[in-house]
Amino acid sequence: MNINSKKKYYIYIDRLLASVVFVLSLFCISVLFYKQATTTGERWQSDIISYIEEITGHNKTYPYPYPIMFMVGRMINTIIASPEMAITLTGVVFIGLSMIITKIVIEKETDAPYFATIATFGLHFVSMIYGDVFDNFGIFTRNTGVFTPNPWYNLTYMAARPFMIMAFVLACSTLKNYENDLVDFSFNRTKIKYVLFAVCMLLVTMTKPSYTIVHMGAAGLIMLYRLIISRGSIFKQTIGLGLCYLPTIIDLLYQYLSEFTGGPMVGDEQGIGADLFTVWDHFSDNIPLAILLAGAFPIITLILHIKDLKYDVQFRFAWGIYIVGLAMAAIFYEEGYTKYHCNFFWGYECGLFLVFLCGIIKTIADTLNCIKKPSKQLVTLSLVQWLVFIVHVAMGLNYFYILTIFGANPS
Repeated sequence: MNINSKKKYYIYIDRLLASVVFVLSLFCISVLFYKQATTTGERWQSDIISYIEEITGHNKTYPYPYPIMFMVGRMINTIIASPEMAITLTGVVFIGLSMIITKIVIEKETDAPYFATIATFGLHFVSMIYGDVFDNFGIFTRNTGVFTPNPWYNLTYMAARPFMIMAFVLACSTLKNYENDLVDFSFNRTKIKYVLFAVCMLLVTMTKPSYTIVHMGAAGLIMLYRLIISRGSIFKQTIGLGLCYLPTIIDLLYQYLSEFTGGPMVGDEQGIGADLFTVWDHFSDNIPLAILLAGAFPIITLILHIKDLKYDVQFRFAWGIYIVGLAMAAIFYEEGYTKYHCNFFWGYECGLFLVFLCGIIKTIADTLNCIKKPSKQLVTLSLVQWLVFIVHVAMGLNYFYILTIFGANPS
């Protein structure tokens, strides 16, 4: 067997393995979503019931000014005439797309198909680290107060993920090159990625704007810093990149006006409040430990690759988004009856997923280097990272099992 035939053989095996894992994962996810959609009591709690009300035109409780997921749900419902199954399949469609995009991104970054398949499966089931032992340290729930990259009870978050990943990857490319690419605004092939980026940002915003807010916060600070140190010499390029965000900003304004200045909640206190840890303290007595339990794996990869922040735009930007999300979760909250719904934590959870994604890319790279040139240091480095990642995945699978079989409260 020559080298090319051997390579094609391995690719074929990987695609077969990925397909099997993909189908099995989506089947298991569909079981959970369908139970959530058909629940009649306190078991299998989620937001899916209100989503069903939205796609069937009976929602009178909470406005959803981000229509993408609901449009897909309505289209599927017209075909199968079962809103419960329609919302289940809607979730499966978006998570399936997220898995495919994640696999492509990791494989492109690492050129390691098998590792990309394993990482993709793991990333879509990782959870926070939890256990009764943490009761003694002020952590009293699995998720609430700690939070997870995979909140199975909020389908709009999961639906926005494929667009989030694409927007993140394209943003890294634009942030890396916009000072040279946007010297003039004449359209050429290099500008296509800016158009695609603008489209992805709009799509993720129209599915759920949580990622948009933290992304724009991180990107805005980067652009402002570069503008200042350049003494204004890249003003035109900064405006050019800013124009990519214009459709998203317009949609965000529409969503804000729809959610906070009108609709069925008029009469209740509305708006955005700010106070350090006022919401987080309500759910956790040990916030530093909660942060560590939610992101132990990416925090360890950051410590081990701290020098990479200097040159790795993707790694650096993921952590920028995470920090902005963490700050927003710590400071802001919605006024009124949704104060303790933790709606400003969604951006933090978006950041969590992205630092997990970049962390596993770093771990795979370390593993490949270890295989090529084994050394005690590289072996230790790789094993530590894989061990912590496996703990997150194992606990995530157990968390998913508990939610699916027992319908336990998502907290």
